[in-house]
Amino acid sequence: MLILCLRLTHSKICKKHIQNSLYPNYASVPSYDIREWVVNLNLQRCTIVEVGEYYSALFLEDHNSDDGYNFYLGMCDHETMKTWQFCSPELSMHRTRECRLNIEHNQNSRVHRRFCDIHYINLTQRPCNCSTLLDTTLYKVKGFPTCFVDPLPESLCGPLNVCGLHKCNSSTILGRIHAAHCDPKCRGQQPFCEWPVGLQTSQLPMVYSLWSDWYELEKKDDRAMDTQILYYEAKCVNKYTYKGGLDCLGPGTSCCPPDILECKCKIFYEDATLKVRRWVVVPIEHSTVKSKDYDMADDIVKTNFKVSIPKKNKRIPFMKSKRDTQFYEDDDEDDDISDEDIIIEEERMTRKSRFDMKEQEDENDEVPSEENDEILGAGTLKDGKIVPNKKKSGSEKINIGENLILHVICFEVLLKL
Repeated sequence: MLILCLRLTHSKICKKHIQNSLYPNYASVPSYDIREWVVNLNLQRCTIVEVGEYYSALFLEDHNSDDGYNFYLGMCDHETMKTWQFCSPELSMHRTRECRLNIEHNQNSRVHRRFCDIHYINLTQRPCNCSTLLDTTLYKVKGFPTCFVDPLPESLCGPLNVCGLHKCNSSTILGRIHAAHCDPKCRGQQPFCEWPVGLQTSQLPMVYSLWSDWYELEKKDDRAMDTQILYYEAKCVNKYTYKGGLDCLGPGTSCCPPDILECKCKIFYEDATLKVRRWVVVPIEHSTVKSKDYDMADDIVKTNFKVSIPKKNKRIPFMKSKRDTQFYEDDDEDDDISDEDIIIEEERMTRKSRFDMKEQEDENDEVPSEENDEILGAGTLKDGKIVPNKKKSGSEKINIGENLILHVICFEVLLKL
């Protein structure tokens, strides 16, 4: 009986054990991350659309696309936007009205268009009030000091409809950036169905300047990483006066070529002109022949497969050059390192032998000094040894004397004639 009770008690305990679970049960926090998109936008033209309760939504209108996307940047309260400086100080000095917004002074329209330097606003302006709106929780946008209402993109056409009383559609581009589309047949046929049409506050700011074409500044080789850094620059030019401008848009995401993975752009002001500089990292093209301006600090300059020897008694910094796949087809083999060392050693020995031959020729062309004459005496230097000169024999001396007598006799006969 006791054994039976123990078994029953043990079975009940095992049935109430804690189970293992891998399913996530925490609440997901809504997110709208636009950091990678806005980092290179710089100066653009923003559209501020009033949605009610003293809040407005911010968009970037794409006028270069046939679809007419209105990219969503978030929403902000009017009290905060009234303190914002939408442009850089340099541009604000010349275009004050297009760089400031006080919605309370523009009550005739619910749509306002201004310049907005996205990068400058993100770094310098205070964030919006993201507490609550109509008992709805607001969340912070990642990458810009604005807020949003969850869920996106449906909330763009919800109670806070950015198209007013007209039909609204929302979409998502590349799974990240949300956009709104208003009825194109609405009254006035404007992007956000604003009415009346033509009010000054809803007009796009005029752009008087364009970017020049890229021009190359310099190149730098990174031998350790086997890459080359290319520096380019472009400047903002007024299309009417051809002087330096300040109101060039972007260049945005077109600053970096799509086929270049490592690229960086920077906007700056220099001599009252807006400029953009681009750094591009590309692999170095391998070649057995380098251009003449390649490694000008070295004493050996390669040109057309010929090597010019430096001056005498000057150290030669032998350069190690990498192999070119155009001439060597075994790059996939395991012994590439040893093969390359052999090629470099052969090149080094070839240069050394040419240098030694040049020195030997210079020594042979030198005139022997007086000290060398004393050492040699009646001998000559041959193959590094002093060889005595051969003395002329007696028969040779007699032949010379006979020839001399004959010449004297012939001379006297000629005088008698």
